[in-house]
Amino acid sequence: MGRPTPPSRTIGVTVAAVVVFLASFLPWGAFRGTPSLPFSPGFLPAVEMTFTLTGWNGSINVLGVTLPNWLVVVAAAAAASFCWLKDLRLWEAPRHSPCVAAGYGLFHAIWTAIALIGSGKGSIGIGLLATLLAFAGMIVALVRKAPSVILDED
Repeated sequence: MGRPTPPSRTIGVTVAAVVVFLASFLPWGAFRGTPSLPFSPGFLPAVEMTFTLTGWNGSINVLGVTLPNWLVVVAAAAAASFCWLKDLRLWEAPRHSPCVAAGYGLFHAIWTAIALIGSGKGSIGIGLLATLLAFAGMIVALVRKAPSVILDED
């Protein structure tokens, strides 16, 4: 009896999850701001600062709930783990669990991009673009119809 081989869907989701993990260390974007001081000396010009956002040091706020950016990495790992556990016949999560995890990651990345662009003082970085593309690819891999696989049963 041979070992089951994971379908290309699981491999695709895993590759996308690795891309999300690696992209979390790259700049997701930057925004400029001027700190407000409790006093305003007239002889000093206003100081503008640039803050770099990554997958580890920021968060989004959705309807009053703060969601840290590292949840995106957790979502990618969860989607890949659900696929592997099912393919290795160890445990089967509810049917749509991988899609929900990937959907959350894509939503979080899109919300971050909208916040950066919409602020008028932000810009999108390569890490956020890679994260968006990886989650889009993950969702495509999850929803496309996988060909049936015949396992050898010697």
